[in-house]
Amino acid sequence: MVFAPDRNTARRYSAPIPVGHPGFILKPLVIGPDAVPVITDIEAARASPELAMLSAAIHGKENVAVLEAAVHAANLIDPQKSVVYFEYLAERLPEAMKRELETLMTMITPERHTIVATENFAAGEKKGRTESRIEVSKRYLLLAIEQRDLTCDEDLRARITSCEDADLLDRWMQRALLAKSVAEILA
Repeated sequence: MVFAPDRNTARRYSAPIPVGHPGFILKPLVIGPDAVPVITDIEAARASPELAMLSAAIHGKENVAVLEAAVHAANLIDPQKSVVYFEYLAERLPEAMKRELETLMTMITPERHTIVATENFAAGEKKGRTESRIEVSKRYLLLAIEQRDLTCDEDLRARITSCEDADLLDRWMQRALLAKSVAEILA
């Protein structure tokens, strides 16, 4: 199977390949941009979060609504996977759309941490949710740094683990998906 992110690549790799054995011609299975739906509906994105992320990677270059749907859908994806997906997505976007993505992530993804905190800890107590959100945010941030193979010395790790400001942790988490260093995340 060939995943082709653009139409020209899809056409090029769709051609049958004679492999040398008489009568045997390989016909590659090619998934190109025309096979990936444009997902702009938030509920449709949440119904199939991975497909929404793929849709954003293919169609998000000029469609902010696709990026917004993907960011909403990412709230339902395992944090380890979403880090990888956002990294792949960011690599495929032009600079202007990367900025749009960062803005959307800042506005939308904190909802994930409220949901996680509410599901995993004593619901109803605001203080408990805030403390839980902070702990989940710290774990998610350290996981994102690890998954992206960013170097994190003990001083930077201590700065993260001692932070008790939920909003600051949210900003750091947003940066963690696209930053090139831990220092850039914590700037």
